[in-house]
Amino acid sequence: GDPNAQIRVAQLYDKGLGVDPNPAAAHAWYSLAAEQGSAEAARERDRLQASLSQNQLRQSAELIREERPPE
Repeated sequence: GDPNAQIRVAQLYDKGLGVDPNPAAAHAWYSLAAEQGSAEAARERDRLQASLSQNQLRQSAELIREERPPE
C-alpha cells in the first residue's frame, strides 16, 4: 500500500531490471500508486497506457484487482 514502493516495483517491470519487462504489470503498479495520489505514477501510467494492447490492459486490470489493498 506504499505508493513509493509501488512506483519502484513498476519501474522494475517497466525497465526490465532483474525481471523480464512486463508493461502490463508496470501499468498496474503505476496505477495503484496513482490511486493514492502520486502524480509521478499517473504520468508514467498514462505514458504506458498509450502503447498497451487491449489484452495488456485487461492483464493490468486483473493485477490491480488482485493487488489493491482491502478497504
